[in-house]
Amino acid sequence: LILQTILHMLCRPCHAVLCWTHALLQVLDMCAAPGSKTFQLLEMLHDMDGSATGSGNAAGSSQQGPTGFVVANDADAQRCNLLTHQTKRMCSPCLMVTNHEAQAFPRVSAALAARPAPGSIAAAQAAAEAAVGANGDAGADASNGVGNRVSRDDTMLFDRILADVPCSGDGTMRKAPDIWRRWSVNNGNGLHNLQLRIALQAARLLKVGPEVA
Repeated sequence: LILQTILHMLCRPCHAVLCWTHALLQVLDMCAAPGSKTFQLLEMLHDMDGSATGSGNAAGSSQQGPTGFVVANDADAQRCNLLTHQTKRMCSPCLMVTNHEAQAFPRVSAALAARPAPGSIAAAQAAAEAAVGANGDAGADASNGVGNRVSRDDTMLFDRILADVPCSGDGTMRKAPDIWRRWSVNNGNGLHNLQLRIALQAARLLKVGPEVA
């Protein structure tokens, strides 16, 4: 169980992210630690897959699992460890944990992301097919190299993005009364620029039409 305050019950950001959707989603959680919302996103992703396959089992609804995935990011490496610990109970193959500043979350080449993992059977099969079908077009894949810049057209965009941006914590005064004694207008105003930069980066990484919550 994950215990939260009453304020967490008033707002359902995870449901806002995944409502009216399906199990094929590519979801980004930009400020994920400690991981309670990421855990809910994974649960909902598996539940959607279970509904699509006609099975009621969430985590094991289908043999291969959901086609979608969740990228959980946090800027603090130690909090990423906490995030990993929190979500590993799900045992989901649909999770990737990253450690980047949310306002500078990197663009990923869609072609590079679609490649099979190195050392996998799929990667070996792809390498064999490439060797058989090679016709001198050696530079065909060079544009997708890791060291090259990724253009907007080639960027992997997300279907849904959740951004629980850093805040002053005013809403937690019920469980932490000392916040009121330390509160000042600058607490919130000082974070506005960072919050705006994270929101703008989320908009750049979002497909046309879907939502940022």
